[in-house]
Amino acid sequence: MSMMVTGATGQLGSLIIDLLLQFVPAGQIIACVRDREKANDLLEKGVEIRFGDWLHYTLGTSANLRRYYPS
Repeated sequence: MSMMVTGATGQLGSLIIDLLLQFVPAGQIIACVRDREKANDLLEKGVEIRFGDWLHYTLGTSANLRRYYPS
């Protein structure tokens, strides 16, 4: 089972991901971010990155969340 953390590059979101990494493999964590550039450290840790913005109404379901892949 995967877990998604919204606001993953913010203060609380990054703390939550660090805590989760102590208990579950990075491959089970999905970080939902608005700015991929701020998520490079999460990519290095092996966390999957997806774009999401609560203010963008077309992203209302997880099926619409676009995956970011390392470049």
